[in-house]
Amino acid sequence: MVLTRHEQETIINFNEEEAFATIYTASPRMKRNFDKLGFEQEREPDKNKVHGKGKNKEVAWCYKVSLDVLRITKKRTLKISKAKRAELRARMIENIHSKKNSQDESI
Repeated sequence: MVLTRHEQETIINFNEEEAFATIYTASPRMKRNFDKLGFEQEREPDKNKVHGKGKNKEVAWCYKVSLDVLRITKKRTLKISKAKRAELRARMIENIHSKKNSQDESI
């Protein structure tokens, strides 16, 4: 069973009494991120599997995470002047060209 993008939700649940959060996700991308971060999955056999004709696949995962590692912040927007933006763009283009030239020389 393939979930639609709308169904691939992630829910973070915590309260002020407990020192951990429960994270439920049906998103394979978020699962990979949580696994890379070393979050440990809560395993409950068959709870997160879809059963049916020829199907026995996990479609959702649950993690229990300490609130110490969970941080919710406002997305930072970077404000730079047009001159600084042009300078950064020129430097980026120069770096791309220098990498390309070094790759051509090594071939």
